[in-house]
This record gives sequence, structure tokens and C-alpha cells, in this order.
Amino acid sequence: MRARHLRSAVRHPGSDAAIEPLEVPVPDRSDHGPRDVEPVAIRVQRLRSRACSLRRRAFAAESALAITYRRRASELLFEAWLLELRAGMPVGEIQAAA
Repeated sequence: MRARHLRSAVRHPGSDAAIEPLEVPVPDRSDHGPRDVEPVAIRVQRLRSRACSLRRRAFAAESALAITYRRRASELLFEAWLLELRAGMPVGEIQAAA
């Protein structure tokens, strides 16, 4: 966030005291839902399957919708790539995200 970098430069009008940044609590990510229990290989396969399905549907869709389908397919492939990377797979063995 840019505000963190400008913290020392922001001043109250007519005052030398710096404005304190607003602290926003970060949600605790340690409590995963039931979806995160699914093995990585199955999640990756589902993401890739959904991406392929969207790319096939893009050929029959209108141009604006086709662009959206292709963009979402790319996002899903990137998510699958990240899952495999975070699971500890060597980069050379991971199918590249389109």
C-alpha cells in the first residue's frame, strides 16, 4: 500500500505531528475450510479441466464473452500452477500456465 511509504510525509494541517496509519486487522488464514482438505493433485486437475472447458466455450461465444472466458481460463491455469509450486513440485515438472 502506498500509504505505508508516505507515512512520514503526511502531516496534519498546521501541526508537526504525523498522522497515524489506520491498522486493518488481517483475517486469520489458519482455519481452512473443507475445500482446502482436498489433495493438491485433485484440485489442480479440476482447475485445468475447468480452464479447458472455458476455452472450448470461448469459440462459440460472442467476442466480449469469449474474452472473459479466456481470461478466466488463464486465471485458473495460473492458480493451478501456483498450487503445484506451493506444494513443492519442481518448477521444471509443472505444466506452464498459459
